[in-house]
Amino acid sequence: MACQSCANHLTTILAKTKGVVSVDQVDFKTGSVTVSYDPQVTNEQIIKQAIDQTPYRVVTPKPSARKPA
Repeated sequence: MACQSCANHLTTILAKTKGVVSVDQVDFKTGSVTVSYDPQVTNEQIIKQAIDQTPYRVVTPKPSARKPA
């Protein structure tokens, strides 16, 4: 995402996805989005598919190599 318009577009797409309760945060600077959804209606894979229908892609962060102390 490169601008606020991109963030707005993604918010609209996600808000129309069945089972999405809210799009809590879309941050075009960090390229992140926070979505609340009803797990009895949808799941992460369906939300990812909705995002894949846009010019944007889901990137899953790699787990930290650090171990808890």
